[in-house]
Amino acid sequence: MSTETGQPELNWDTANGAYWVTHDDDLSRQYAGKWVVAVPGRVISAGDDPEAVAAEAARILQCDMSTILVRSVVHPDEYYKDYPFYAGLPASQPAG
Repeated sequence: MSTETGQPELNWDTANGAYWVTHDDDLSRQYAGKWVVAVPGRVISAGDDPEAVAAEAARILQCDMSTILVRSVVHPDEYYKDYPFYAGLPASQPAG
């Protein structure tokens, strides 16, 4: 636990895993709409209930549930759903 804030320390393996799983198109497609706990290279737990996903990951990782980063996963096709349209440019080319 952090002495400065009184909050539990973040499990950085799960933070790095959250980045990994949400930036891998295949995994993002597989786990779209789910809550996920991952470490780089391995999905630890996934499901519809973030509390249950965290509890299962804590059991597997043998750590405090409050230190785990649970991430919701968005399907890659939804990333740019609201991307602005610029007249005169092809839809696949961003302005810049």
